[in-house]
Formats: sequence, structure tokens, C-alpha cells
Amino acid sequence: MVNIDALLSEWAYRCEKGYPDMDSPSDLRVLKTILKEQKISLPEFYADGRVVGDDPEYNPETDRGDSKDTRTDFDKEQEAFSDAAQKAGLSICRDADEEKLLRIFRKLKANGTISDARSMEVFFNRCDAYGVYSPVMILLGGDPEKDGDTGKGFSEAILDRYSAEIRDLTSGRGISEADRDKFIDYIKTPSKQATFPTDQVTGNLETLMTSA
Repeated sequence: MVNIDALLSEWAYRCEKGYPDMDSPSDLRVLKTILKEQKISLPEFYADGRVVGDDPEYNPETDRGDSKDTRTDFDKEQEAFSDAAQKAGLSICRDADEEKLLRIFRKLKANGTISDARSMEVFFNRCDAYGVYSPVMILLGGDPEKDGDTGKGFSEAILDRYSAEIRDLTSGRGISEADRDKFIDYIKTPSKQATFPTDQVTGNLETLMTSA
């Protein structure tokens, strides 16, 4: 039986970034090398996504449910390799939620929603921005796991809407992952937060934050 955790750990160790990226040809080559070293064989596959021995009538456009197959040759090879790996009992996904996210990503690429660098950036920004949602919820409405922590005292009626709006503000193009991490650290650390005057109703927000 294949030890999935050990295989993934070895794969991550050998990857340049310290973790495997299924969109990286070099990372896939590393995985193929590891599988070969451990004498783990996977079914062969065609460049169009068909696994050798599968139904020869398979059509990637109709069988995937897409109006048009917009995948590149590398996309097809990557997906075919992943599908073959899963058939052999291997998966880079830790649980069903990760697999669901991967399926959503593939579907959006296949139907053309993610078709270029701009749309790819928007997709990943939206995903990464979700990390802002929970800290903002706690900041505004309190931490339910801590007795007496009511945060800023926002009511349930507007808490979710405000949290979602703030989250979405951090998902714009040009906002980096590092910027979001810095913002999350700011809202989770009271000592770093600016204190605004309570007797002033007008002024420039940026100036107030700089002087606070």
C-alpha cells in the first residue's frame, strides 16, 4: 500500500518552492521521478486527456460537460496525470474540500472563465481574500469562543454584510498576498490598531491613521 503522507512529504521536500504546484511542469516531473524510484506505476495517458485503455469514444468537450474545451496541452496532460494518479490511489488533495476546490478551478479554466493572467489573478485574489473574512467577523462582532468578547459590538443584522464588504475590498487586482497578510495581522493585533478621535466628525482618514 502506498503511504500517501510520506509520498507527499518527499514530493514537497524536492519541490523548488517547498510545496507541490500542480500547475508546474517541473513539479510534475519531480513527482514522476519519485513514483519511478518507488516503483509505483500509473496508467499511460494521451495528450488529449484520455487514459490508455479507456473508452475510445471519449470526447473531452462533450464528456466534460463544457461547450468548448479551452485547455492547453499542458492542462490536459496535468489533468490526465492527476486523474490517473487518483485511479492508482494517489491524490495531492488532503480531503474532499480540497478536491472540490480543484474541480471548481478546472471547470472555470475549461469553460473559459479563467482564460488569461488577469482572470487567474482575480480568481486567486478572491480565494486568498477569504482569509480576511473570519478575523474581521471576530473584530467587529467578538470571538464566540471567548466569554465576554464582543469585539466592536456590531449587531448580527449587519455583521456578516460588513465583514463580506471588507473582505471584498482586499480582493482587488494589485493587492498582494503580503498586503492581505499584513492587514490580517493588523486587525488581529489590538496593539497595532490606530485609535481614532471620538470628538471629531470630519477629516481625512489616511491622515488620521498616520497620526493616530
